[in-house]
Amino acid sequence: IRADRELLACQSFGISPAQLLMAIAFIGGLFTVISYEVNQRWVPNFRDQTRNNMRSFMMDQLPHLGEGFNLTFRMRPYILWIHHHDGPRLEGIFLTIVPGRNEESSPVSMDVFESVDTATYPFYLFAERAYIGRRHENETDYKIRFEGVTIFVNDELVADGSARFIQRGYMSSWEWSIPVASSDRGPKELDRGALAEAIPRSKAAWDRAEPGSDKARILRRNYLRLASETHRRWAVALTCLMFPLTAFAIGLAINTMNRLLPFFVSCTAVPAIFFFAEVWTKSQTKKGDVIPWATPYLGNALLLVLLIFLMWKLAQGPKESSW
Repeated sequence: IRADRELLACQSFGISPAQLLMAIAFIGGLFTVISYEVNQRWVPNFRDQTRNNMRSFMMDQLPHLGEGFNLTFRMRPYILWIHHHDGPRLEGIFLTIVPGRNEESSPVSMDVFESVDTATYPFYLFAERAYIGRRHENETDYKIRFEGVTIFVNDELVADGSARFIQRGYMSSWEWSIPVASSDRGPKELDRGALAEAIPRSKAAWDRAEPGSDKARILRRNYLRLASETHRRWAVALTCLMFPLTAFAIGLAINTMNRLLPFFVSCTAVPAIFFFAEVWTKSQTKKGDVIPWATPYLGNALLLVLLIFLMWKLAQGPKESSW
């Protein structure tokens, strides 16, 4: 983008590097607002519809897959593992219900799920055989009939029970329905109104929990994830502004006759800086170690620091040669 003659030509007309960025800043700011509104209004519903469509597509195809082994369906809050399938006939089925994101509406306590090791589940069943029926267009769920069902329940789910043992029950047959649409939406699948309602509800649930307990820790993590979601959407939208501004500043700062070098450096450095911070931010958000109004903006903050530094260097002008 830059060799000395281009920058000197601009400066000869009284145009500073900062003024060159104004047009980019205006267009980037406009796209930032548009991107934020899209992320608030439409993207969450698209994400939820895509997940439900994929879920219904997989279940619709199951009776037609023919023979196969080791098939797994992860449909919150269910996990269904099939050892052998041949059309609608299934053999060796493992089904468990894992806690959803909303701890209070989960069929199994999150505390119990956190206390058992990763190789077990607080509730699951194993069936020798099962048959899945075809769903008609007007039906809202899939019906599966299990045969030879053994139920395993962690004793911690039973009053005065011991977590060291598992109680077992047996049924000759059992019919279960899988809903087509899932009601367990995560923070990224909540639009503006739903997110505004979920944040105070999650905060109230955290306040009611016993301080220092595992339940309080889990509810705190859920609240922070919800509280930081709006800021995360702003952070994503701000990339429409920070990416082109920083890339343009890098192009101006590199003094070379090779026109492609500034382009490749900008395309490499800017995403690398942002997404390095984004990966770290996501890991902290999952742990609950996040400041909702600050942590999501880390990537943009790093780009802003780089932008200010580059503009300061450009304002200093080229160094005088000692020759």
